[in-house]
Amino acid sequence: MLNAVVERTSDRERAIWEALATTYYPVTPEELAQAMAGLAREATGPNRTLTLARYAILVEAGIHPTLRPQLLATGARVNAWFMNWLRAAGSTDPERHAPIIANHWTGIVLHELAIPDPAFDPYPQIAALVTSVVRPRSEEVPT
Repeated sequence: MLNAVVERTSDRERAIWEALATTYYPVTPEELAQAMAGLAREATGPNRTLTLARYAILVEAGIHPTLRPQLLATGARVNAWFMNWLRAAGSTDPERHAPIIANHWTGIVLHELAIPDPAFDPYPQIAALVTSVVRPRSEEVPT
């Protein structure tokens, strides 16, 4: 039964991401932050129930390892789209930048789901992170 729930949730999330991936194509860090803020508002507003289901499934995957392959497959597709967004926005190291930005986004969304704020505005936080991580090649700080 859990596998069916994961499959249905993954299908719905994939459809949302596919629609977004064809709608948005951020070409600057600021546009990327705007797109991600919009996604956070969607995930915590109109798609709140679906997002809550995804987080519950992630916790279940810690208990039921058989759920992990489906989650990894869906996650790989979303990660590929996000990596394309990062490249288009100017990231010179999307493999490094993706988990930094995506994990922060996940935390913002999780916090909003757990403790809703009527004035929820994820943009300032997301923009601060994205614009400090994704910078034109000439501005990058050596690591």
